[in-house]
Amino acid sequence: MTNRFDKVVFIIPPFEGQNQDNRGLLLGIGYVSQYLLDNGIANKVIDLRLGYDIPELKKQLADYAPGLVAFVVFTNGHGKTYKIVNAIKSKKYKILLGGYHASTIKTKILEETPADFAIKVEGEDAMLELCKGAPYESILNLMWRDGKKLVENPLRPYVTDLDRFNFPKYESFEFEKYDHVMPVCSSRGCPFFCTFCTTAVTAGRPFRTRTPENVLKEIKYWYDKGFRDFAFVDDNFTLMKDRVIELCKLIEKNKLTGLAMRCAGIRADRVDREVLTYMRKVGFTQLGLGVEVGNDKMLKIIKKGETMAAIEKAIREILRLKFDLQLYFVLGNQYETAQDIEDSFKLALKYPISDVHFYNPLPFPGSELFDWVASNNYFIEEFNNYINNNCNFSVKPVFETPELPAKERERLLRKSKVIEDIILRRYIARKMKPTFGLFASPLAFIVMLKPVKWMINTTFRHPVGKAAIRLFMKVFRVDVHYL
Repeated sequence: MTNRFDKVVFIIPPFEGQNQDNRGLLLGIGYVSQYLLDNGIANKVIDLRLGYDIPELKKQLADYAPGLVAFVVFTNGHGKTYKIVNAIKSKKYKILLGGYHASTIKTKILEETPADFAIKVEGEDAMLELCKGAPYESILNLMWRDGKKLVENPLRPYVTDLDRFNFPKYESFEFEKYDHVMPVCSSRGCPFFCTFCTTAVTAGRPFRTRTPENVLKEIKYWYDKGFRDFAFVDDNFTLMKDRVIELCKLIEKNKLTGLAMRCAGIRADRVDREVLTYMRKVGFTQLGLGVEVGNDKMLKIIKKGETMAAIEKAIREILRLKFDLQLYFVLGNQYETAQDIEDSFKLALKYPISDVHFYNPLPFPGSELFDWVASNNYFIEEFNNYINNNCNFSVKPVFETPELPAKERERLLRKSKVIEDIILRRYIARKMKPTFGLFASPLAFIVMLKPVKWMINTTFRHPVGKAAIRLFMKVFRVDVHYL
């Protein structure tokens, strides 16, 4: 059987609401790209975050002459991605849409665009079958056009043997143009029920893992090429603590020293002193904890499945082992009051953490929060407006509740930004103190002034500026983790 598509182009759009100078490698496309390469399908990744405009994109498509052009579509800012799809639509190739947005709105994504196909949830096998020429109706996870009819094929069973996918080597990426903090995903899925989350429809609720030996193979591959910085992007990295401990033992056994690893997907009730000690010993330095709310009442309402006692115990243990710790909160959930949010502020200020993010909840289709807000008619912004023009870091509410009217929500969101700055300033002062002593606090204050922050951020966007800032940090032993 001949291939339907011999060459594929993957397009990464600019990320609405995120740092447009982000140079992080994208794991999702990395996995699908690698899987196609391993099975004889040539492909190329064009990342519009690298500064390419529509004319340049069209030129690259014409030069490469793919049979299929595949976009990753994020719900935030999907309107801009739609415009790019419309701009490059051609009879010379077919267009496919994938990513979170396709998984949440299903065939509606084909109603809203001229795309020929879309894939929901896991994309590796569906993409390969599509390229190899399998009948459309047989390709699970595929959504497609049958004349004027839109067809959504059934969901395929989730992949349980994740080791059968080779980790991305980014051969189809312009690898040298990215920041080389290597992303690693050692598991998929989340078995929990947080009301604001869409993971159940975008990645699946069943928890599936790679073996520790397989994850080690990936780390060692990049380690042997000189890379030392790794970011684990799992939703629940420590859900199975024994697996993490085994990975740490393998890292130590293979003498992979000098690593600097971070992980944002940590639940408080899935860490203890044993697993944290192993992680710290082999080079994990930064952890992120999804706290979400500030008291037990709200933990029950959002179905977090944790207690505040467990959360504070985990925070203390993480800090005792000298990790840099980020906390994440969502402000303004169902039935949340101003006092509940003040409890979140108090918790964030209570401990010497490195950073905190207070997110403005943007209800996504597929989440319980979205259904609850819609059924109660609490939206004050139309979906396409707020999802394309707002982001989780904005201070503009998109819904209101009897407990938190819009003006009160905005006041609290604005206050959260002040608290974020306070915590970051404290962290920078602590990191500067060994070198600058009594001058550390005033210097941290200066660094956090808006004009100075703007200058640092602008300088950091350029390779030479980034190198100069990191040299300063090394010389003066100012270990601020996100610079």
